[in-house]
Amino acid sequence: MFYIYKFNSWIRYYSTTYFENVIRETTDGFIGAGYESNLSFFDKYDSNGSILWRKLYSIPYLRSLQVTNNNEYIIASSFYGSNNDLDMLVMKLDSREILYGKKLLEE
Repeated sequence: MFYIYKFNSWIRYYSTTYFENVIRETTDGFIGAGYESNLSFFDKYDSNGSILWRKLYSIPYLRSLQVTNNNEYIIASSFYGSNNDLDMLVMKLDSREILYGKKLLEE
C-alpha cells in the first residue's frame, strides 16, 4: 500500500505492496514504479494523482526509474535467477512499448 500526496490539493491511496519510486515528470504529472508478488508495475499519473496508464511486467522487484530527455523511461529490476543468484534487468521504454531490455549479472 502506498500514498501519493500533493499537499493542500489532493491525496490518493493505492493498494499495493511495494511502491519503490515516484518522479514528477513535468507539470502534467508523475510516473511511479514498484512491485507486488511477482509482478512489477509502471504507472503514469496526471497532475491530480489519477492513473492515466499502467504497464505490468512479469518480473519481480522493479526498483528504480528515470525519465530521459526525449520522454522515454529507464527502469531497473533485481531478482533471483535460475541459479538463485541475484540478477538485474534494465529496460528502456516509452508509453507504448519496451524499446530495449538487457539482463545483467547473469551467471
